[in-house]
Amino acid sequence: MSFTQLKLLFFTIRHVKLSQITWRFRNRFLKKTVTASNFITEIYPSFNLITPCPRPCSVEKNEFKFLNHRVDFKKNIDWNNSEQSKLWLYNLHYFDYLHQPGIEHNTRFKLIHEWIETNPPFKGNGWEPYPLSLRIVNWIKFLNHSDNQQSEVILHSLYLQTRSLNNQLEYHLLGNHLFKNGVALLFAGYFFTGEEAKQWLETGKQILNEQLAEQVLADGGHFERSPMYHALILEDIMDCLNLVTSNQINIDPEFQAMLKSKATAMFGFMMDTLHKDGTYPVFNDTAQGIASTIEQLAEYAGRLNLNWRTNADPLIEKPDFGLYTLTRNHIHCIIDAGPIGPDYLPGHAHCDTLSFELSIENLRVIVNAGVFQYAGPERNKYRATSAHNTVEIDHAEQHEIWSTFRVARRGYPQNIMTRMDENQLFFSGQHTGYHRLPGKPTHQRDMTLTDYRLTIKDVITGKGHHSARSFIHFHPDVKVIEHQENQLQLQRDHIVFTLVINGTQNWSVDQYEYSEQFGLQQSALVVTIQAAGTDVFSIEYSIEKN
Repeated sequence: MSFTQLKLLFFTIRHVKLSQITWRFRNRFLKKTVTASNFITEIYPSFNLITPCPRPCSVEKNEFKFLNHRVDFKKNIDWNNSEQSKLWLYNLHYFDYLHQPGIEHNTRFKLIHEWIETNPPFKGNGWEPYPLSLRIVNWIKFLNHSDNQQSEVILHSLYLQTRSLNNQLEYHLLGNHLFKNGVALLFAGYFFTGEEAKQWLETGKQILNEQLAEQVLADGGHFERSPMYHALILEDIMDCLNLVTSNQINIDPEFQAMLKSKATAMFGFMMDTLHKDGTYPVFNDTAQGIASTIEQLAEYAGRLNLNWRTNADPLIEKPDFGLYTLTRNHIHCIIDAGPIGPDYLPGHAHCDTLSFELSIENLRVIVNAGVFQYAGPERNKYRATSAHNTVEIDHAEQHEIWSTFRVARRGYPQNIMTRMDENQLFFSGQHTGYHRLPGKPTHQRDMTLTDYRLTIKDVITGKGHHSARSFIHFHPDVKVIEHQENQLQLQRDHIVFTLVINGTQNWSVDQYEYSEQFGLQQSALVVTIQAAGTDVFSIEYSIEKN
């Protein structure tokens, strides 16, 4: 390992919790042996789950489509196909497709039995704790509405899967992984009878109580600061509420009230931070098409009798998560001014501090580049500063992203301020991401929104000479209709707007690859504004609605 790699590793590990290290050691060297005996396959008959959110259509015969990548297995499903990515195989093992519209009942049973027959205990991707967690919940949801749920083969497998999960809980990762483990244990603990199931139930409750207290922030946001994961965790909480409400045995009113409170807070947060077209803002690891849509979640929340308040204020602040929305006269701006995530869990972090996305009349016009893949050569290209609408200083990243999910030295937002006057909205903030560089440069962003104009001023301060690049990424449907010396006139559908570059900075119009969903790329326009100076200099531009 090179000195540079050792340095990155040091600045990464220093943020990790001691408990994560000890649990990693335990799972590797001290894990108990799981036995395939002494099963209790009796289940409680009192389930009456409310219909959960549907899943996208991803299977037809032996053809599966995940992450916009389609594979036809012809006759036999290769559950551990080495030609497919890890995440694609995980999706294959999740069994979300049991809940896709139109799939035949017999087909669902056939897929379950084929998985059991071809995935021997404790071998392959399907026996890792994360896919185990999702599959356990999906199978129980399905069996709850199945006339054949007493199938001994399926119940034996489900019991063994839960026992295996209970032996490899992801305390070394924490975050959404451990939370998913808790959800699965809760479902299995309510589903089965017996002392072992009671232990699963209590462990699941304990995990959920502890993790929701930490993971749901005071403003209702999820602490990993990804709008996509926020929606995924929200749906999980609604599933748990669905479960404990429907089951007439082992009802815990205090636990039920906690779930309802967290779901209500998270739903309100989500509604306050969406784009006007109902899509999730793309900060950190967020892709459209993974979490359920806002319409599906709203319908599910209605079936669960959740009540939430929609905030129509022109200035909405979510200071714990770090999202701020400014809205005037059909211009809607969402700003990321929060930490990249928990210090001990930055795996879904991007270099998007002080980045923003912009909609005009319900159409997104300025966007972040997205997420093309979770692993592979283009992973960190989409996590980079240059993939977001923010400022890069001295050709360095805001945060030292490396490997697939790691971050070494990272910056923090500071001096965040907002103001609402009669005629304008104002946001200002700084971050310390570049303080590791010579001269400790600081990026400050001031944003002012009036009825027809958003003005952005980026001020770079730091001892000595520095260079900077500010990026503006446009949605693929945005086209240039006129190019002048210091401005571009642009159009998306019927919306016409102008980008005006103030001052004498060098700027260019180039192409970038936009990835709204995993596995999909579209060419789009990016404007790059360059400037340099000593001690203090600035970049300023505005977007004006015509």
